[in-house]
Amino acid sequence: MVAGVAVLGLGACTGNPSNKAVTRDMIESLEETGGVDAAAKECMLEKVDAMSNDELDAIGSTDEDFASSDPSALENTSPEMRAFIADLQSCISGG
Repeated sequence: MVAGVAVLGLGACTGNPSNKAVTRDMIESLEETGGVDAAAKECMLEKVDAMSNDELDAIGSTDEDFASSDPSALENTSPEMRAFIADLQSCISGG
């Protein structure tokens, strides 16, 4: 669920800073806390940077109550959020 932590702010943040900025900050913190290595972090950041703020806002708006600390959180999210998290998780497995 490491990649899920990176999108924790996606559902909760609708103003300043942007969802992209919040998501980037959370990804940065994953390396700082030992959650991912530098290569995985860079991969995740590239994936987020390739998305527009509107795309991230749309994902966040469908899952405003997403909490990565909830074990069932992923199964209760929208298909868009699950796809986004899977895309970020692919960075951890070398994608």
